Amino acid sequence: MKTVEESNFPELLTTFMNKCLDLKIFPTPFKTGLIVLFHKKGKEKNSINSYRPISLLPILGKLLEKLLLQRVSVTINKQIVLHPHQFGFREGKSINHALRKLLSVIENAKKREHYVIVISLDIQEAFDNLKYDIIRKELRKLYTESNISETLEDILSNRKAAFQTTDVPAVWKQTQGCPQGSCTSPLFWNIVADEILKTDWPKEIQLQAFADDFAFVISGRTWNSTQVSPSKLSRIGLTKIYLIYQWKNHNIYKYL
Repeated sequence: MKTVEESNFPELLTTFMNKCLDLKIFPTPFKTGLIVLFHKKGKEKNSINSYRPISLLPILGKLLEKLLLQRVSVTINKQIVLHPHQFGFREGKSINHALRKLLSVIENAKKREHYVIVISLDIQEAFDNLKYDIIRKELRKLYTESNISETLEDILSNRKAAFQTTDVPAVWKQTQGCPQGSCTSPLFWNIVADEILKTDWPKEIQLQAFADDFAFVISGRTWNSTQVSPSKLSRIGLTKIYLIYQWKNHNIYKYL
């Protein structure tokens, strides 16, 4: 530590970060995450699905991710890139805002004497199976080619995951998914999910999201006024769910 202090560590760190941006690379040693499993409270301990995998990543890598995230956030906020109905991982937004919006839409529909159906969808293992080529495509929509965009894209190449065994860590190549514990994972999810939120839905349908949890609010006038029944609204809802299913299969790996 004494050697680091004498070498003026803050200046060294700044030089290092700037060099990464100049070279448009995210250093390979920062791309390996050590997987630690956390048991989900109330779940069976004998099931693998009862554990949440968290990636422990190098501190310097997370600092570089934070730097990139700050630069991207300026563009996103200035240009209002993301749909306002995404309430997850957004500065100034929270689950309370999402709930208030949902309740407001329902109450307004009821005041107009509309039937209302709410369908809640959770995209299972969304972060773990997000496709890298889709993330790259959405990043290129945000940015023209630059040191920021290319460094962000480089995060996705040559990633590795490690798991501690009784002997040495077992390491394998990671070809999909965003590590839970990475600073950029929420950004990558939001820019991919933005596509489905910006779909041109019919006026009686609103879709909103909190991270990977989606909620459809479908409304229609009463049976006596327009012959729209609750069962018809249900069929409309099922049709839109199928669109979400198609979008998921295009953007997220699925296993048979």
